Formats: sequence, C-alpha cells, structure tokens
Amino acid sequence: MQIELISKSDLESLEERIVEKLTTNLSSQKNQSKWLRSANVCKLLGICANTLKKYRVEGLLPYSTIGNTIFYNYNDIDKVLLERKKK
Repeated sequence: MQIELISKSDLESLEERIVEKLTTNLSSQKNQSKWLRSANVCKLLGICANTLKKYRVEGLLPYSTIGNTIFYNYNDIDKVLLERKKK
C-alpha cells in the first residue's frame, strides 16, 4: 500500500476548483426551465387529471404539446400560484 501526502495549498486549490464547478453548474441549472408532464403537475398541485384539464381548457395554466404529450412549465405554475395567492 502506497501512502501519498497532499499539501495544504494543493487541498485549498482543489477546494476552489470544486466550488467553482459547483457554482457554475448550479447557475446554469437555474437558467433552465423545468417542464413537467400532466401526472407530475397533478401530484404537485394535489388535483386530479380532470381538474388539470379544466385549468388547461379555461386558460388558467399555460402548456405546450409535443405529439400527444402535454408539458407544463414549472415557472408558469409557480407564477399562477403566486398571482392567485390570497392575502
């Protein structure tokens, strides 16, 4: 078994690089919007599929479709909830 020693300055340099990479990754993830399928939105809001369809038909929740799959943007859902928040 071989033992290798690492200096304090090497360790600090490694720490700086790790923090820099994590910061870069987290900031890039914040800029990406998260798209949810209907089942996930139902679970998130605690509603059934029929209620979600009603919200969609009434124009309450914006959505996008690809083929027969419906997607909802998480930020749009959050925005609707904040707009309708009771004070």
